[in-house]
Amino acid sequence: EVVWVQLRADCTGEDGTAANPYCQIGWALAALGARRYVAVMDSTTAESYSVVVVGAGTTVEIYGVGAGANIQARVDQYAVDCTDATLTLAGLGITGTRGLTPSRDGIRSTRCTLTLQDLSIDSNGGIGLSASAGTTNLNTVQITGNGGIGLSAQMGADVTMTRCWVSRNMSGGMQLMDARFTVQNTFVVDANGSASSTLGGVLIGTARAGSVFSNNTVVGNQGGLAAAGGTICGGGFAVVNSIVASNTGGAGNNSGCMLDSSPADPTPMLGGADGYHLTAGSTCCLDMGRSGADVPADDFDGDTRPCPAGGAVDIGADELCP
Repeated sequence: EVVWVQLRADCTGEDGTAANPYCQIGWALAALGARRYVAVMDSTTAESYSVVVVGAGTTVEIYGVGAGANIQARVDQYAVDCTDATLTLAGLGITGTRGLTPSRDGIRSTRCTLTLQDLSIDSNGGIGLSASAGTTNLNTVQITGNGGIGLSAQMGADVTMTRCWVSRNMSGGMQLMDARFTVQNTFVVDANGSASSTLGGVLIGTARAGSVFSNNTVVGNQGGLAAAGGTICGGGFAVVNSIVASNTGGAGNNSGCMLDSSPADPTPMLGGADGYHLTAGSTCCLDMGRSGADVPADDFDGDTRPCPAGGAVDIGADELCP
């Protein structure tokens, strides 16, 4: 069932077994046949071309085994390019694409059913993840340090995003345009955007029916002269139980979003190891959220909401448990 991959000095005579793995994922996919699993051992695969998964009925799962399992395109290529297929990526880094826009994006997904689990998408020259149509599920994914927007979803994409971390993406954190989405328990923090970008933390354009943005933390981002640095919404979309604070931009902290149980630019007194979790001093946010079907049952760290039981939920991606 499994085809193995590991970059080695000697790439001759591979057969895809664990003892004699292929050196590139592209070679493994060419030999996959009726199998569906590719395992990348602890190395960065410098792909000569994009890892391309194409075709209705095609199902592929690519897993990292051990620390340091990464997919990297050499030049002018998407690291991963999926069209009309079902693809799972887990335990991997998608990193270091470079060259001319747009082919330097980390992942491009077009009409795919894409599942990303325990993944990092970082240091790519363009957009971290671009999703057009199809279904994309992100769980515990870090999208950091990309030259473009961290996540861009458009053309009717259906996106579910939970327990993710989005930071230091030069053109902004995430852009949700003509999409249906559920974004919960996610940090969009730490210098997404720039003085010349059209967004800082989050831009929500046309949100399709059923979209939810709740219990997220959007802090410390920057928009350009005409942009809000935190959240930008079309049509008065509701941002629920979320911290939108300390973002800068020509249009301030928030533009066009209805802040539902989300205080306008609070002073949240955040801390913890990453500097963005709640503390005992976060009085604007502790037990200040509302309940409802659009509120998650747990938080970024897996702590149950509310904590302690019987109270009100906290605002933001973190639930402070005593």
